[in-house]
Amino acid sequence: MKISIVIVNYNVKYFLDQCISSIYKSEGDFDIEIIVVDNDSSDNSVQHIEQKFPKVIVEQNVENVGFSKANNQGVRKASGEFILVLNPDTLLSADTLKKCLGFYQQQSKQISNPIGIIGVKMYDGSGLFLQESKRGFPTPFVSFSKIFGLGKLFPTSKLLNRYYLGHLDADETHAVPILTGAFMFMKKNVFLDVNGFDEDYFMYGEDIDISYRVEQAGYENYYLSTTKIIHYKGESTRKLSFDYLKRFYEAMIIFAKKHLSGTQVFAYSFAITAAIYLNAILSFLLSFIKRIRIPVRDAIISAIIFIGTAAVWERLYFNDTEYFSNLFTFRNVPIYISILLFIYLLGGKYHRRFHSWQWIKILSFGILALVVCYGLLPDHFRFSRAVLVIGSILAAIDIFYVDYFGAKPKHAPHVKTRTAIVGAEQHSDSLLALLDKRGNTELIGFINDELQKNSSLLGSLNSVESIVRFHLIDELIFDQQRVATADMMRVMTNLDHDCQYKIYTAQSETVVGSYSKELQGQIETFNIEYAITTPYSKFIKRFIDVLFSILAILGAPILWILNKFSSNYWKNIISVLTNRKTWIGYIRPTSDIHPLPNIKSGVISHQQFLEQLSSKQHTHLNYIYAREYSPWIDIRSFFSQLTQLHK
Repeated sequence: MKISIVIVNYNVKYFLDQCISSIYKSEGDFDIEIIVVDNDSSDNSVQHIEQKFPKVIVEQNVENVGFSKANNQGVRKASGEFILVLNPDTLLSADTLKKCLGFYQQQSKQISNPIGIIGVKMYDGSGLFLQESKRGFPTPFVSFSKIFGLGKLFPTSKLLNRYYLGHLDADETHAVPILTGAFMFMKKNVFLDVNGFDEDYFMYGEDIDISYRVEQAGYENYYLSTTKIIHYKGESTRKLSFDYLKRFYEAMIIFAKKHLSGTQVFAYSFAITAAIYLNAILSFLLSFIKRIRIPVRDAIISAIIFIGTAAVWERLYFNDTEYFSNLFTFRNVPIYISILLFIYLLGGKYHRRFHSWQWIKILSFGILALVVCYGLLPDHFRFSRAVLVIGSILAAIDIFYVDYFGAKPKHAPHVKTRTAIVGAEQHSDSLLALLDKRGNTELIGFINDELQKNSSLLGSLNSVESIVRFHLIDELIFDQQRVATADMMRVMTNLDHDCQYKIYTAQSETVVGSYSKELQGQIETFNIEYAITTPYSKFIKRFIDVLFSILAILGAPILWILNKFSSNYWKNIISVLTNRKTWIGYIRPTSDIHPLPNIKSGVISHQQFLEQLSSKQHTHLNYIYAREYSPWIDIRSFFSQLTQLHK
């Protein structure tokens, strides 16, 4: 056996599926074996791989033992002369293994120090080069610069971006100190000479540690730029999250204690701790500004409109330029704006994507709510109903115009995704069914090198760039079975266009890919995006539950008079207040409900008059509720089923 490939898996079976498929497409006259060590996954990874890839050797752990221990376990099973430690969320080019093997054999004859570990050029799922393909030794200052983001500010600086060796050309092969654990190719005896991965590391830092120990043992590590792989990156833990920074800190302290002196350990701890806190403060401020900038913009627009309307109205109608006092400007206007923004927030304006008619509905409801609230204000708060109505209408129109026709705001109205499939139409029935299930997709056509022309063929792979630009393609989906990984990466890395890339695996009927170039660490499986799972929806649903519980308590005497009251009524209120139940839930569970997002059991369901509907129809209604969730659905359901709250 020439090459043994060890992959540690934890709940990423669809990424693993594509990874193994790419390995089996490798070029070269040598034998390979694939060893998958599963860390107690709960997504049926083991059964899936055993069924689809019977030649793969699967080791199943009864607990998550971590990256280091699981890789050591896999290498002990390996029989190859060379081993490749590989992440499951990667795709190899057809020539990757051949070029690594060839580089080793060629360089071994030309250099004095034996080759240790070989890493390769990595790209994320949106076609961006991943800087961690080559890394420097993490001294205290280097680690501080990395965590605090100085390397991003000075990407080519030898001093400030030494963590990612930004001064070294990514298109040239170099000897480097540190390589990433996502791809480590080496002779098995090198791995054994340094006793493999240090099992004191659970998830982060083990690649730095083994790279350092291999170099200290007299070997030389190399970054190989002549072959590329895709590393989707970040499925298990979001980079720069607090959890990531905490684990990175712990890993670096372990590394420092093992390999550095006492003074250096203290410097490491101080530098990393300072960087983490500074990073956390900066991230919080940036996140806060990002969250409030649209509401603040809406508030400023509304304030200008209200004040401007008042100035015009007092001159034209009252013929008195002093009619509206400063109280109107500094008291009433903030009240009006607060009511409008609260209604916009409740309607999901700042958290969801809408069609234009939904936008208009939310803005109109805001105007109506403002007029109603105005009528409840004391007389000395009510200056002019006309100014209120005209001002709120003009403000709504202006906000709608900015939102709908502005330069791609984050919360812009949702439009259909213009999609092109790179593959053959006659083999795409399952993919087309998935796209149909997702919805909001406009299939523009197919891209392939087949000679037979038809109306849906947009052109060949060599014409991808012009096709994407001419047809304004938002999303390219590659058929992994029929498109070479090298062709996928050529398109991803060369196409200078704001386009999402995804890869389809026919046998498992899944599509995976990155959301965008701005969110390169964010990975998605091609499942339906459910509105009910967003942080906003979870917050607003809980808010509604608490509010309705208070209303239920206040309305208890009325329901008692109507004889719609029992001991279950109070039990339901307590269950909702203690977050064991929600007022509005799915229609009573059926065997088909499992794929839907989990929510608390509902006191009542989101629909009425269910007796005549089948189980399949129940499931479909639940699916619509989860995918298109809006707080208005819960509000409507609650008040239409008030007499059912005691059941």
